[in-house]
Amino acid sequence: MKKLRDGYKNFQNKIKYKLFNKWRDKQYRKFFKHANYDFDFCSYLLFLETKFTCMGLYFAKYGICVDHKIQARQMWKARDLLKSYFNASITAEEICQKEFIKKFGCRYETELISTKNESGTYRIDFVCVSPVENKEEAEEFWKSLKEWELARTIEVNSKKLLFEYISENLESWWD
Repeated sequence: MKKLRDGYKNFQNKIKYKLFNKWRDKQYRKFFKHANYDFDFCSYLLFLETKFTCMGLYFAKYGICVDHKIQARQMWKARDLLKSYFNASITAEEICQKEFIKKFGCRYETELISTKNESGTYRIDFVCVSPVENKEEAEEFWKSLKEWELARTIEVNSKKLLFEYISENLESWWD
């Protein structure tokens, strides 16, 4: 009976492994089908995200090394560092919004306004619609926070941390 149960578990594991391989292959096919991988640097980072996801799951479920759980955690950490790069502008906006709320007591919100010029073309501006008394002061304060510079700083630091982390662990992840 035990031999039969072990044979059934072995069969289940083989099926799960084959299904995982099919899922992994599908992820790579989706990437290469939809990504503009020949022309932009971001596709390289998106490929790394796909690779870290697939390898992290592989190490967690089917790792053959003694430290496969450590390898899986390293993959997730690398993936988190990569996501912090992708989310730099969101993080920067959240930081700036906290500063704005601290000063004005509300979030900085804008509305897109389109006005027609004398030449017949349209000019598009973002206008502050936050419930503050002095809109010009609010806009100047928001500009002084330099959200784009902060986002760029976060991107650069995240990218640096990511590639340092990859450099430290690369040989232990793959043969």
